[in-house]
Amino acid sequence: MIALRFFFRSWYGNVLILMLLAATSSFLITFYTTALSVPWSITLEKHLMIFLFSFVLMFVAIFLISYVIYRLDANSYLRQHELLRYIIQFILLVLLMGAVALRVVYAVYWTFFRVDLQKAEYFERDYVVVMFCLIMVQVYFAIRKNRKFSAYALKRSKFYINRCRSVMKS
Repeated sequence: MIALRFFFRSWYGNVLILMLLAATSSFLITFYTTALSVPWSITLEKHLMIFLFSFVLMFVAIFLISYVIYRLDANSYLRQHELLRYIIQFILLVLLMGAVALRVVYAVYWTFFRVDLQKAEYFERDYVVVMFCLIMVQVYFAIRKNRKFSAYALKRSKFYINRCRSVMKS
């Protein structure tokens, strides 16, 4: 529970960002699957339901991704061994989570829509888009982490430069 409290206080657990990432991913997933234009398909009830299901599933997936990345970044051993950290992250969040996500989506579509996605060529089309979204979320967190560290390093260097200047003046 304490780890979750710290997670939501960090920039990894910003709920608005997580919801924005989930909405963007759901939008891509929903409108990639249609042959209709985006303005025309927005009005269809079927696409609205698919968007809502995709949003819920992607929010859970993005929450798990951000929490795993937060825990990996917080580990001092993995901070020193970046290559090992990225290998573990790839195995957990791309291979393992991708397989789990595929099974969950199959079960949800079978339960609610009575659609067998294996017969509908889901793996070749839509699953690639889902995996692309999951990988891009991880890229977002890597870029954001680098920006935070760069901003912190710049702030520290400015502090030391100003401190040196004040010592030199006195």
